[in-house]
Amino acid sequence: MLMTAHAERGFTLTEVLLASVVAMAAVGAVNALMYTTVRVEHDIRRRSEVTQETAAALAIVHIAKRIEAADRIKILPPPRGVQLRIPPEDFTQLDAPAAYHWERYARDAASGELQYFPDGGCNNAQVLAREITSASFVFRDEGLPAPGGPCFSAGDDCNLVEYAIEWDNGLAGADHKTHAFRTEIASRLVAESNVDSRLRDSGNQLSATSLEPPDVSGC
Repeated sequence: MLMTAHAERGFTLTEVLLASVVAMAAVGAVNALMYTTVRVEHDIRRRSEVTQETAAALAIVHIAKRIEAADRIKILPPPRGVQLRIPPEDFTQLDAPAAYHWERYARDAASGELQYFPDGGCNNAQVLAREITSASFVFRDEGLPAPGGPCFSAGDDCNLVEYAIEWDNGLAGADHKTHAFRTEIASRLVAESNVDSRLRDSGNQLSATSLEPPDVSGC
């Protein structure tokens, strides 16, 4: 068998040391890359959590402003959320049914999204926040009923809504984070008492129109 001179004499100490240095450098580079990747993934996850938590907080503010502006409020059986009738900004159009529109807010159980429906029904959903584990809406009683009696058998006011949203990142152990947002807001355009209210539907006294909310029974 023919053998080269290099194979016959083997490797020198210098060559072995050089090969070791190159191997160590390669291992160090791989470790550094893995550390950087883990750090970037952690940073992305942390930023995503902050973004989603912030989105939930902003959703609370957004819904508060819409409840405050509504002249009719209909709390639906879970998980369909709440429907709000928004009157026209132009007060001269208050008797024009076409100038009113309904909006709906609800949590989608499948995706965990808090959704906004600008048509008040089941279509054209827009995502306000993700990673939402619960969303609830209820009427509350702030004090003694005004003349005319309370809206509902429980004595709740027509215009005061308490709602809560809970955000959860879904992670385990030390990485788990959750935040419950809860507040109550009163509509400026709905009277406290309304003896004709029905089906937990409040605030039909401002306009003589018979504009009804969209049917969401199939949502």
